[in-house]
Amino acid sequence: MDKQRVAFLIDGGGRLLSALPAARAVLAQRLAALMPTQQFTVAIARGNGVELAPGTPAAATRANTAAALRWFTERSAPGGTPDLGAALESVWRALEPDAICVIARGAPTPLRTAARSANATLLSTADRLNPTTTDGSRFATFLCVELVETSADGALRALGERHGGSNGYLLLDRATLGLAPMRSRNQPAGNISK
Repeated sequence: MDKQRVAFLIDGGGRLLSALPAARAVLAQRLAALMPTQQFTVAIARGNGVELAPGTPAAATRANTAAALRWFTERSAPGGTPDLGAALESVWRALEPDAICVIARGAPTPLRTAARSANATLLSTADRLNPTTTDGSRFATFLCVELVETSADGALRALGERHGGSNGYLLLDRATLGLAPMRSRNQPAGNISK
């Protein structure tokens, strides 16, 4: 609660589709925790760009946070592979946040080349924008919330731990979210007897 400018950056890439309700729930919870004296913005990174909620940065009044959540619900259709590093840069310019919450769905296998990964430039961009001071602290604190599963590249965990300490990373896995476990490709859909 000592933070004054809070940014929410949501990875709106195609993988988010199955985790949209969870992303919305996390965003709603975090927005509800803000005080009217704080400033906030919500950004969706999708494809080649980033989109900020209209009217933000704004004071975190109940009306403003509700409007931002409605906007996210309407605009959150996932697509493409975003560059989260570039998105963070845009959010930083817009608000100069002292707290950043990154919400993304984990990618358990490296399906993309590193050059096309959403996380490829995220950690280096955060290190550049939010360097350590002489006493080892950083201006901004990060919380990285990973949904469904942990990413194979470990970038969100590394970012959260490096820029947010022991409370900087949170995994909300399938069990926590109440999602059915993944079936292997060789596992039958169910026992159907004739």
